[in-house]
Amino acid sequence: MKVNKLSSISLNKKLAALAFILAALAMVASFVAPQGLKNENDRPPFISVVTLAKAIKNREDFRLIDLRDAAAYEEFHLPSAVNISYDSALKMDFKQKVIFYSGDDYLAKRLWEKRHETLAPNAMVLYGGVHDWYEKLLYPELPIKIPEQQRSMVNQVIELSTYYGGHIEFVESQEVLDYYEYDLNKKYWPRANRTNGLVRKGC
Repeated sequence: MKVNKLSSISLNKKLAALAFILAALAMVASFVAPQGLKNENDRPPFISVVTLAKAIKNREDFRLIDLRDAAAYEEFHLPSAVNISYDSALKMDFKQKVIFYSGDDYLAKRLWEKRHETLAPNAMVLYGGVHDWYEKLLYPELPIKIPEQQRSMVNQVIELSTYYGGHIEFVESQEVLDYYEYDLNKKYWPRANRTNGLVRKGC
C-alpha cells in the first residue's frame, strides 16, 4: 500500500509539473505571436503603403478595392481605388491581381480569412489600411537627421508624399523610421487599435 501511495503522489507531481510547463509555453507563445500561431499560407501577403504608392504612380496592372462603407470612401480613399462592400467582395470572383484595404484592417482580415483559399495568390492586403497610408505616406513623421544607410528610403517616402499632395513633419526621433523597415513577410496583422475616425491634417 505504501508503494502505491508513493507512486500516486509521484504521478500527481509529474502531471502538475507538465501542466505548469504547458502553461508557461502558452504564455511565451502569446508574447511571441499575440495574434496566435498561424500557418504561413493562412497569412495574407501584405503590401506596404510605400510599395503600393509606387505601384499606383507607375500605373501597374491591379485592382485596388476599398472595403469600407460608402460614406468613408467618399470622405477619403486611395487613388484609383473602387468601393466594393465586404458582402459583395465575398461573392465576387477576382481574376486579376487585387489589393484590398480597409480602415484598420478589420474588414480586410475578415475577407482574407473567409476567402484566402480562393483569393491566393492573386490578392494582397494593404498593411495598416487607410490609416497607415494617411499617417505614414501622406503625412509622415521623418527624422531631421537621416542616417546615410536610410537616406534612399527616406527620400523615396518624401518623393511619394509630395507626389500625392502630402506634407512631411520632421522630428528629432530616429525611431519613426522603424515602421518603414518592417519585414512584412514576418508580420501578423497590425496590432494598432484605431477606433477614431480619420483625422484631417492640413487641406
